[in-house]
Amino acid sequence: MSELYERIEKLCKDNGTNVTQMCKELKISRSSLTELKNGRSKSLSLSALASIAGFFGVPVDSLTASEALPENVQFALKRQINDAASDLTEEELNDVLSYIKFKQSQRS
Repeated sequence: MSELYERIEKLCKDNGTNVTQMCKELKISRSSLTELKNGRSKSLSLSALASIAGFFGVPVDSLTASEALPENVQFALKRQINDAASDLTEEELNDVLSYIKFKQSQRS
């Protein structure tokens, strides 16, 4: 079972729900979580991660538990992202960075 799935499952239990109910409320495919649970998938889409994090009121980083990027790299990425999509909020920028860190951790 993937660590990401375990974190999501724990959040569900801690908040009196289960993965199936959470998926229904968020309109996330339950099969994507099953694939994650069974190790056939290593990640979820950024939108699914952001929805789940928002549902539980936690940062995306708490789901991905990825290591922090150096501050200068974070700054450069934020600037590039901001230039490409100037209408993103700071929170959305942080979600994008979290997702990038998550994808990097999968390559290791």
